[in-house]
Amino acid sequence: PGDHARHFIQSSNPAAISLARMCKPCYSLWAGMVFHALPALHDDQRFVLFNILVLGLSTSSCLLVVIKLFPTARWLAIFTVAMLVNFGYSLFALHFGYYTLLLSSVYLFSTMALLLEYKDAGDEKIYLAITLLVIGVVLTHSYLAPDALFILFGFDIWNTRRQGKKTLPEVAKHLPFWILIILVTYASNLGLADGESIERT
Repeated sequence: PGDHARHFIQSSNPAAISLARMCKPCYSLWAGMVFHALPALHDDQRFVLFNILVLGLSTSSCLLVVIKLFPTARWLAIFTVAMLVNFGYSLFALHFGYYTLLLSSVYLFSTMALLLEYKDAGDEKIYLAITLLVIGVVLTHSYLAPDALFILFGFDIWNTRRQGKKTLPEVAKHLPFWILIILVTYASNLGLADGESIERT
């Protein structure tokens, strides 16, 4: 019983349990690709390798954020920070199979790294990619959706003040992107609040 067993079943045989509305699409997509790419291994072996892969992606995307934040820092310091961020709760999550949250953190760290790339370029194509990454957060684990939206809003305020621009026009420019993220968040969680999906478990 518990999340780790449910995540294992969802990864190895998603049709075995009725969690269609609870299960995020990115969850099934990543799991399906990895499980079908390793047909010679047993399900439990593939599940462990998958969790290790996601932890590696989370760590590498966090490493990218730290490099962007501190471009002049030494590699040992950057590597140490990334390890400290990812080898606390993340290792616990790895052990118990809560990889959905780790997968969501990959999208979140990638969002942060791309925002730092956007701060000087100001290219709206980059912001569209940022929006898609945040939607990836939402469609993997909505637990981090508020964090992602807070990061987007906080970044706009920080970046406009850094550049000496007015905050309101910059926020208004990105408001459609944020509304899209909120709509996807709402749509992807329909059925969770009414208890029907939870009851089926």
